[in-house]
Amino acid sequence: MALKFTQTVLPSLTVTNLSFSINSAVSTSPLPTALLLGWYASTPEHLDKYAQFYNSLGYNTVSLTLPHPAIFGTNTLKRQRQIALELESHFTDPATPFPSLTTTIAVAFSNGGYFGLLSITSENCPTLFPTITNIIADSAPCALYASAGARAISYGISGRDATRNLLTFAITPLFYVAGAVQYVFNVGEDHAGFFQRCRDYPFQGQELYLYSDGDKLCDIPALTQLIEARKEKCQVTANNFGSTQHVQHMRESQAAYESLVKKFLNSKSKL
Repeated sequence: MALKFTQTVLPSLTVTNLSFSINSAVSTSPLPTALLLGWYASTPEHLDKYAQFYNSLGYNTVSLTLPHPAIFGTNTLKRQRQIALELESHFTDPATPFPSLTTTIAVAFSNGGYFGLLSITSENCPTLFPTITNIIADSAPCALYASAGARAISYGISGRDATRNLLTFAITPLFYVAGAVQYVFNVGEDHAGFFQRCRDYPFQGQELYLYSDGDKLCDIPALTQLIEARKEKCQVTANNFGSTQHVQHMRESQAAYESLVKKFLNSKSKL
């Protein structure tokens, strides 16, 4: 019998300004959880097709998107840690509708989701982190350059290429100014520091990287180097879709995308 999932949207009342979308099923036994960490400016509606896909595989899903100040600003690492602490509290508080934790897969979309992933550690999330067995990085991590940051914001504002290009051109100088301020006052995080943090992330399970040469936000050489480095800690699988766009791999190549994810989740760890 197919499970029936009920969606709950849980607004946050804390400093992190988060809201959660939860698709959970009534089941005689606890189901695994898919934690969907959305891209910048993604909404529950954007993530719903992914939630439905993972529901069809027998997962409860919890979806969230980091707010703007946790991605762009001078105190992003502190804000990301606050979000991780809040996420942990929701999973451990019996008064919230969060599903019970058995095993968890984390799905991080773009840098917005990957920032959230990197803050989920044994220190910040002592209950959640040990349950994570698989990580899926969809269009992530990507470049942390000024031009990429500006383009990410333009993607969050508009779906039209012409408008995105104009916004990127207008916003990019602001990122260079912000970068100079970060350098002078030693705050924030640059591209090299971010990718070093990605390499050092203390997860040792199975990882799947889904990316594309056609992704204008992705630094392919840096990503491929990261994938090779992560193989020293994890069992790593990667797929280059070739021409699909940023966080559009499932939309533009759905059959291949779903097949890759299913095969990955059904594989057994060799570690």
